[in-house]
Amino acid sequence: MNNEHSPGSPPRADGSETAGETARARVAEAVEPVRRDAQEAAERQKSAGADQIGSMARAVHAAASELEPGMPGLARRVHDAAARLEDTSSSLRGQSIEELFAAFNRMGRSQPGAVFGGAVLAGFALCRFLKSSGNAPAQPGRM
Repeated sequence: MNNEHSPGSPPRADGSETAGETARARVAEAVEPVRRDAQEAAERQKSAGADQIGSMARAVHAAASELEPGMPGLARRVHDAAARLEDTSSSLRGQSIEELFAAFNRMGRSQPGAVFGGAVLAGFALCRFLKSSGNAPAQPGRM
């Protein structure tokens, strides 16, 4: 058996480590385009979410403006809520997906109850949405 090896690396008795390194490199090459596509899709969704929050903030500001003549105190609170929505939209645009995940993880560690409650509410909303968008019974004469 030949026990030659390059300087600075451990001797390789059967070459299996080299095959493992080659396999890891091939897997990394194959996974990279998928990872990149997923990250781009997540960035598009993040941007769309920020746009939706921004639109909601504008609508809330418009509603608050209509309240100002009759209920200035309430209008001020509604404007404040709209401003928080605008801040959220800006924050979402200004952070990468990795930063958002890191922030979510920090929140999960510091406030696990809030994260759990949010997950329960999201699950409930998803369930309601799926039930309401289920297959409707077919009507006679329609396909």
